[in-house]
Amino acid sequence: MQQLHRAMLAPEPALAGPARVSRPRGTLPVPPNRTIGRAAEIGAIVDRLRAGSVRLLTLTGRGGVGKTRLARERARG
Repeated sequence: MQQLHRAMLAPEPALAGPARVSRPRGTLPVPPNRTIGRAAEIGAIVDRLRAGSVRLLTLTGRGGVGKTRLARERARG
């Protein structure tokens, strides 16, 4: 039983999936193309973060609307 348990917990190389791309710590991934038409949203993020009273800003919305892209774009700036 113990041998079966160890075998079940051992990683299976065939199921490992693709290798992860490593990049230096603290760097952001490069977007595949430019961010177009989001200047107003990026400006609103900047304004709120510079308000002084905001320490954490959460972007919300439906999946696929570009929250992560917008946050990364602002972080790059």
